[in-house]
Amino acid sequence: MARRAIAEAQVQGVLQAPQAVVPGNRPGRSVVQGPLTLGDPPQRVPLRVVVEVGQHSPQVVTASSAVRSEAMKITYDATTDTLTVVLRDAPAHISEEEKSGVILDYDADDRLIAIEVLDASARVDGVDTVQLLVIPKPGAK
Repeated sequence: MARRAIAEAQVQGVLQAPQAVVPGNRPGRSVVQGPLTLGDPPQRVPLRVVVEVGQHSPQVVTASSAVRSEAMKITYDATTDTLTVVLRDAPAHISEEEKSGVILDYDADDRLIAIEVLDASARVDGVDTVQLLVIPKPGAK
């Protein structure tokens, strides 16, 4: 979590008082979401924590906040095997696991702002290679 600038106490706070819990992409996995305050000026954003629930205490698989930048970004985190596509700069209002292991983030106006793929190496060929192709609008210079 340190690499993502998320403190263990923040993760534990979400686990103890979640705003939402959705089933994960495999049996025993859940996505837990709660509020996180970041930045200057302070901004409340969702913190998502993916948890494996087994015979012992729950184990955190990964955690990510919905802080966005101005440019579209594609990130592959090999440590957590997570592929994230941030479409635009906006705080996530809600996150939904539409399909097993694919989490969609929406802003307050219900516009799609990000896509996160869990267990990405098993779902996406060449997950660590990106090719960008921009097709301009007709008549654009």
